[in-house]
Amino acid sequence: MEQPMKVEIITIGDELLWGQVADTNAVFLGRRLIQMDLQPQWRTTVGDNPESIGQALILALKRSRLILITGGLGPTEDDVTRSALAQALGRRLVLDEQALQDIRERLESRGHRMLSSQQSLALLPQGAKTLDNPQGTAPGLKLEVDSRLIYILPGVPREMQAIFEQEVAPALRKISTERVIRRRRLRTVDIGESALSEKLRGVARKGIRLSYLPQPWGVDLWLTAHSANAREAEIFLSRATRQIEERLEDQLYGVGEDTMERVVATLLIMRRATMAVAESCTGGALADRLTDVPGSSACFERGIVAYSNRAKREILKVPKRILDRFGAVSQETAVAMAEGVRKISGTDIGLSTTGIAGPTGATANKPVGLAFVGLAHQDGSFARRFLFGQDRLVNKECCVQAALNIVRQYLLKL
Repeated sequence: MEQPMKVEIITIGDELLWGQVADTNAVFLGRRLIQMDLQPQWRTTVGDNPESIGQALILALKRSRLILITGGLGPTEDDVTRSALAQALGRRLVLDEQALQDIRERLESRGHRMLSSQQSLALLPQGAKTLDNPQGTAPGLKLEVDSRLIYILPGVPREMQAIFEQEVAPALRKISTERVIRRRRLRTVDIGESALSEKLRGVARKGIRLSYLPQPWGVDLWLTAHSANAREAEIFLSRATRQIEERLEDQLYGVGEDTMERVVATLLIMRRATMAVAESCTGGALADRLTDVPGSSACFERGIVAYSNRAKREILKVPKRILDRFGAVSQETAVAMAEGVRKISGTDIGLSTTGIAGPTGATANKPVGLAFVGLAHQDGSFARRFLFGQDRLVNKECCVQAALNIVRQYLLKL
């Protein structure tokens, strides 16, 4: 069987190395290549240094048949990709008269006059072909070195994506391959990466690879199937998915683009149930997540941010004796908040959050990261205790995810 084509992505720019800009180009290219059954083996990032760019190219040519490069094609002094590639390949930079004319006409159509610095956009490594840029001025480039194929695209994301979709993707689809790649994301909650790995021991067999993407509020599990044909790859994915579902049960909450809020909203609508939320430590983030779901007005009635004790008493009718005795961050207060918002809204479910997001507010008995989630329904009410971490924003996100998961688990039992 033919071995899969080895693919490499090289992104160029000091701003990427220094962390000033996220490398969204590499993310885009990786996703699009996978969709076309072309799996990148390497991803390299280099600064705006001709020597570094040349070294990255030479290394890529030794190990990859398809190389995609982004960045450094503009007219400024730090745009050195063309000259760096030409030098590394031992080729001259030549002025492409047709490219120069196309650039001049494009600028004039927009009411601009070509500057002398912009003439450098038409300097190409000998043998390079231009790729039309529908979103900008700098053309992309295509080079063939022996049996290696190189595409060089601008670093501006909208320009890079436009050239890729218009010029590169159609060509890549024609590349013959006997390997098919299919991927599926499974989303988990309430289980850590190590425990998840233990539970799924033996699932990864021939044709299936498991990858773990941990986040503070859960672990995304990626299944990658390699096969000779699409049907077999889908069979591999389905078989592995069934095994994982059996082992994880309700710790698996979604597939693909599912989010916890979308799953909860769908369950609420299916059960013809309504919900209201009362938030303290999450500050409205819970209601925000729920209202991100189209159609959530059919199940979400209202959200109340009762941040102070006064608000908890006046709006949610949390008894003063509970706040005085147990404090705002307590199981008792979480239950009272959930019961209060359910009563004043007339919904089937009341959900509440209260906690110490940090970095201040902790006591000897109540550390940063402590949170309680309360749930009230027609048959009673309860609250769960959580202890997250030290980061305020992460704690809020984790509390929202935990609260939504409690509702999900309750609805699954109905």
